[in-house]
Formats: sequence, structure tokens, C-alpha cells
Amino acid sequence: MIDQLLRQVWDSALFIHQISHFNHVVDRPEAHRAAVQRQALRRMLRFANAHSPYYQRLFRGLDLRRCALEDLPVLNKRLLMEHFDEIVTDRRLKLDDLRQFMADPTNFGSYYLGEFAVCQTSGTQGQPVCVVQNRDAFVRLFGMQIARGHSLPKTWSEVGARLVRKKRWVIFLLRPGFFPSAAAFGYMPQAVKRFAEIHKLTLTDPWEENLRKLNEIQPDFITGYTHVLHNLAAAEASGNLRLRAGGQLQHLISMSEPLLPEIKKYIEDRFGVPVSNHYAMAECMALTLGCPQGHGSHLNTDLGILEVLDRDGRPVPRGEPGFKIRVTNLYNFVQPFIRYEIDDVVTLSTNPCPCGSRLPLISSIAGRSNDRFWTLRGGEEVSVPVYLFAQAFLPHLDMAEYQVTQTGLTDFTVKAVPLAGKTLDAQALEAALQERFDHVGWRGWFKVNLEVVDRITPDPRTGKLRRYINLMGNSAKTPAHSPAPVSPAGVAAAAVV
Repeated sequence: MIDQLLRQVWDSALFIHQISHFNHVVDRPEAHRAAVQRQALRRMLRFANAHSPYYQRLFRGLDLRRCALEDLPVLNKRLLMEHFDEIVTDRRLKLDDLRQFMADPTNFGSYYLGEFAVCQTSGTQGQPVCVVQNRDAFVRLFGMQIARGHSLPKTWSEVGARLVRKKRWVIFLLRPGFFPSAAAFGYMPQAVKRFAEIHKLTLTDPWEENLRKLNEIQPDFITGYTHVLHNLAAAEASGNLRLRAGGQLQHLISMSEPLLPEIKKYIEDRFGVPVSNHYAMAECMALTLGCPQGHGSHLNTDLGILEVLDRDGRPVPRGEPGFKIRVTNLYNFVQPFIRYEIDDVVTLSTNPCPCGSRLPLISSIAGRSNDRFWTLRGGEEVSVPVYLFAQAFLPHLDMAEYQVTQTGLTDFTVKAVPLAGKTLDAQALEAALQERFDHVGWRGWFKVNLEVVDRITPDPRTGKLRRYINLMGNSAKTPAHSPAPVSPAGVAAAAVV
């Protein structure tokens, strides 16, 4: 009993030390932060070269002590999954074994081989990606979030007060599973829970029950998908939710879905607190953190490198949107992501963040928000979240790619590509999608034509593989302001980080 108590105290002390470290770095001058980033990059390159057969081969002939970032080879999803077993730095890790581990839902929250946290992306921008990292990666992730985000203990003097009155943090998740956001919170270090009272609510529970729990908890912070925060704001406006009157709510954190300016304003106006836009991906969860005052996303230069590029891979000036990004993860030594390319449209601000942070500011993230599905019911427009499709297809691990096209008010066409050597059951996929529609009360609304194909052709104009395509165009009924959401009862979204 005493040993266990001492271990808890020691773990908590180490976690507070990590928080102090992240605070120290962010407060230093830009030249110091740049030096920290350079050192972290060289450390990652040396480690990848020493332990990854894939990088040993690609780095041959490069002087890893002096080469420029632009001299390093580019990694993409196809290369990552084709060479997975060679890229990882621990020879015990095999892609087939990890997939088998994730196929058993009882393994969620458990570390593979007692050491490794695993997740798989939903594939909204191409082939699903398996990500593996160690415990230390999550200590860094949550240490950074506490140090640079919401007001949990950042100094030793605050620790005692927080142990007496913990901050209450509500996290909305789809359900336990190996998709990135659920995995992140599933592998949350125990030390975090000693300083915060964590409440996990699931979207598969009745909406009214979740509202009742929120009124009872009166949280300080809420993290959830954008559409969930939007629905909560509508409930606050209708009087079914009473958080503003409770006076405890300090901060809302939006994740995994685009946060449009109108939606952000609607939520902030209802609750009277800022909404942070947390931009990240499974491949580098600690890349940014939403500004606590709601001005954009702060780029954590000590944990990742972000390149904003044009169509031809050339750097884009700050203030201009790029065509794609390349990300280098500086803390995941198990599965190095070096110059990893993603088709997100990101804009780096020319100005520092108004909140006073010295970290670079991402002012806009437009990727994945261009193709929006909608229909009409009773003369009212109803948004159809694209993440319903991702949620339906996420459990099907033999799917390499899919593409959804809205061809009419009630008509969707889906193309699904199996992994090499695997097969897909079109009827089973259709049934999974209809089950998602049924779950949110949309039984019989839509007709889905699903076809299993060998390949999906990229967009001939951009070269990108468009995951969601709307041939209907924008609705003429779309209002200029953000309305309360239609049918808010538990619309479930798959986590795409």
C-alpha cells in the first residue's frame, strides 16, 4: 500500500516536471525554440537511421548532422503502409499482428506487448493508417496540453490546490475504439487523472442522458467533436443545458471536425467562453494546440515541424493557404514520421497570436471542409455529417480506400477498395452504413449504391483523392447565420485526427 502510494507520488512529480519543461520552452526566445527544434530533428534522424531498415536505406549518402530538411525523402500513406514493418524501429512490431490486436475490441486501452499504444485512422483522406507509439509519447502529449492549454496545474504551488479541488473535464467520444481520439484518451496517463476529474461521455448514449450528466457535473472544460459542441450550444439556448448559469465552464475544445467561423461564434455566444480549434492528426497528435482564447492553433515547434507547401512542394509564404503539408513528428521514436505528406489546406498567420503566445499561429485549416453533404426535410436543410460514413467503415480493417459521392437529395454512391489480397462484402458495408443512419433517426431517408472496385481515380484537376464529393452543390436554403442544429439527438461522428 505504501509502495503504491509512493509510486503515485513519484509519477505525479515526473508529470509535473514534464509540464514545467513545456512551460519553460514556450517562454524562451524564438532563437532558443529554433535550437530546440533543430536538436530534436537531429536526434530523430539519428535514431531512425540506427533502428529503421527503411530509413537506413533512404538516408544512405546523407550527412544527417548537417543536411537540410528539404534534402530528406518524403513519406506518404502508401509508402508508410507498404513498408510498415521496415519503418518501425522495434523489430517485434508487425502490421498484421497490430491489426489482429485492434480487431479484438476487448484490447482497447491495453498496451500491445505491454508497451505500445496503437490506433488506426478512419481513412477520410486515403488509405487508413496504423499508428503505434510508446507510453512516453502520451506523457508528452498530455503534459503539453496541460502546460499550454487549459488551466490545470502548471507549477508546484498549484498542485496542492488542484488535489483539493480538481478541475472537471468532460470528454465526448464516439465509443471506446482504436480510432485516434478515443485511443488518445484511452491511453491517458494516470497522473493526469490525479489533477483532473475526468468524465467520458459517449455519443451512443441517449442525448437527454448526456445533457442530464452535464448539468450534474458542471464541467470546467469540455472536449468534443465540433458538431457535438454545436448541439450542446443549441441545448444551452433552449434551456435543456444550464452550464452558463452554473458559472464553472471555462473552455471548450473542438476536435476532429472543421470549425467554421459561424459555428464557432454560435457556440461562444451561447456559452460565453472561448472555443479552441485543436488541429492535429494521429501521425502527430501533439503538433498543435488550440489557442485557449480561441484565436487559432499554436504550433508546437519542439514536438513537430510543419511545412506548408504549394502544389509542387515549394514553401508557401505565411498568410497564404498552402496546397498540402508535410509533418515531421519529433517525439514518436517507435514509428518515425519524417516529412509525412497530407493533403490539408493550412494557413500560417503572419502575426503572433493575440493571446500572447510566442508559438507560431495557424490561422486557418480548410482541409476536409469543402465537400459538405445535406438534404431537405420538411423544407428545412439538414446537414449529413461525413463522419457517419467514416464511423460505419472504420471497423472494416480490410478496406484500403473509399469515396462517397452525393448524387441527389437522398442518393449516395460509395466506392470501396479492398486491401491487396483481401475482399470486401458490399452488402455488409451497406448494412453498416444504414445502421448508422438508423441510429440517428434517419431510417429510410437515403438510398446508397455501394460498389467494390479495384481502384479509385484521383481528381484529374488536383491529383488528390477526394474522399467526399457533393454533386448537388451548396443549398440555396443555407442561412447566413449558424442555426441551432437540426436533429441533435446523438449524431455520432467518427474521430478523424
